Amino acid sequence: MESITLTRPTYEEGESVMTVVSSDHDRTDELFKHAVLRFFTVKELRELRLVCREFKDNVEVTPVELLDDKIIFCSPISTSLYFMCVSFPKLTQLDLHGNIICSAEATVLAAALPSLTALTQLNLSHNFIRNADVAVLATSLPSLTALTHLDMSELSLDFMGVIVLAAALPSLTALTQLNLSGNRIDSAGATALAAALPSMTALKQLDLGYTSIGDAGATALAAALPSLTALMQLNLSGNRIDSAGATALAAALPSMTALTQLDLNRNDFGDAGATALAAALPPLTALTLLDLGCNHILAAGAIALAAALPFMTALTTLNLCFNLVGTAGATAFAAVLPHLTMLTYLKFGDNYNIGDAGKVALRGAALPTLSLVL
Repeated sequence: MESITLTRPTYEEGESVMTVVSSDHDRTDELFKHAVLRFFTVKELRELRLVCREFKDNVEVTPVELLDDKIIFCSPISTSLYFMCVSFPKLTQLDLHGNIICSAEATVLAAALPSLTALTQLNLSHNFIRNADVAVLATSLPSLTALTHLDMSELSLDFMGVIVLAAALPSLTALTQLNLSGNRIDSAGATALAAALPSMTALKQLDLGYTSIGDAGATALAAALPSLTALMQLNLSGNRIDSAGATALAAALPSMTALTQLDLNRNDFGDAGATALAAALPPLTALTLLDLGCNHILAAGAIALAAALPFMTALTTLNLCFNLVGTAGATAFAAVLPHLTMLTYLKFGDNYNIGDAGKVALRGAALPTLSLVL
């Protein structure tokens, strides 16, 4: 492990991992210069994690000659990043999350990426990467044919940036995990992603939580989801999906038999959406986690969902908190709980209209292995 800290630098030559950590922003550049001098002792660097938390714009800039003979001006940190990347083509993991990366660093990274043909994991989350920066990075992504994990969550992207990114995604045929959560994708961005998804048949995890895709975006994605036969985890939480979007997703679910986790928390599809989803759930026998919390589900939707549960024999976690299932909905769930032997966690918290009768029914039906939250 190659570990560089401000207080006690230590080095183990010949290892394959480097972590550069800084908690003192005023000495970040000094630290990185120090790291550059020592990282060459790592003979075959495979993993690089830069945790400086601040790529500053107000430091001294120096000219850097990139591989394609272009000259750009950037900070010493960016210079370090560039030479670290291009000097180790066997690098497989590059973690730059939470470093306040901006345009200059994105440009440097785009220039370095084509040399990293062995890269399998790239984490750029929680940075200040904007639409224009994605346009630069997108030109380099197709060269990363070995990439399996791409995390670009919590950036400063809207639908225009995602449209540009989506055009590059079909080249990443080995991709198994894609995280774009926390960006304002909107329906236009979701539509562009939907066009790219059929080429990404290896995808196992897709996280689009809190991306404002709405009904139109959910409907566009639903048309593409059946092509993702390997998909195991789907997160569409916090997306303002109404009954129309939920109904479209329900039509896609029966073909997604590999799905183990489905998160639709904090949408607003109500009874109509819940009933449509309930009809689609029985074929999902591998599903272990289902999150339908905070969706304005009333008694009718709860009763429909309860009827589907006995078919979901692998289910271990079910979240229905912040709904209004009422006593009738709670009683319907209580009737099927004895058959759900794998269920270990059931959340009914903040369903204020369950009443004492509903709570008594649920507690009485719960198996000893079930953690019940009311």
